[in-house]
Amino acid sequence: MLIASVHSSPEVELVAARAPTYQNEKSREQSLKRRSTVSDSMQKRLDKIDALIKRGYTLQRANKLYIEFTSTSNLRLNLLTPWNMPGGFSWIAFFFPYAVCFQIREWSFFYWLALLGTVGCVFPSILNDETIIYSSLILGYLYGCMFPFFRYLAITEGRKEWPRWSSYIGGWIMIYASITPGIVIYNLLNH
Repeated sequence: MLIASVHSSPEVELVAARAPTYQNEKSREQSLKRRSTVSDSMQKRLDKIDALIKRGYTLQRANKLYIEFTSTSNLRLNLLTPWNMPGGFSWIAFFFPYAVCFQIREWSFFYWLALLGTVGCVFPSILNDETIIYSSLILGYLYGCMFPFFRYLAITEGRKEWPRWSSYIGGWIMIYASITPGIVIYNLLNH
């Protein structure tokens, strides 16, 4: 399925949605319910998101780094206000974004980390220690707000999940893999 997304600029971006086709509504609902890795509180959030999707709201990837949640009147909703969104705020995703993103195979977190790490290594005067701490908090907040929606997409796209214990280890490996290009560039520029 091909979805056109119109932004505030006149450009139109086409995004391929990879949601599986379900034989009926019941098999889609079973897909949302069958995950043993989904906590009760997250399941409630997923059910709220699903109820809005059934009413005509759309949830789609705008690009590899961001998602859009659109109302029935075609208004894009702000996912960064968790008190107004059905997904709420995920404290687990705020404190452990690397682990939860690795678990559901949501690689956008690691793309952002690689980008910040590279900018910080190439331009160390821009990203000093204090700025890195603030950047980490902002990234944690972003994923705390958006994680329920990423989780919903991962389930509906049929992605396999990593077990919880291995997602912490794999997440740390991905963190190091994400910051390695920046470190290599830094060493090349300073030697």
